[in-house]
Amino acid sequence: MSMARVGRTRGHIRLQLVRSPITSPRRQRLCVRCLGLRRMWSIRTLPLTPHSLGAAARVQHLVRIL
Repeated sequence: MSMARVGRTRGHIRLQLVRSPITSPRRQRLCVRCLGLRRMWSIRTLPLTPHSLGAAARVQHLVRIL
């Protein structure tokens, strides 16, 4: 995930869960949970930190950056 793709506004990133993590490996399900995304189409605004960027990169096929 390139930095140009990251929708940055004042040091925050908005993520939306667009695919179900049910059939994903356990580590990816935990990353989705760690990002605070619990239900399909839920949106979270997270601080722009290496942790949130790394977790979003691991599950980039399940989330959309808004």
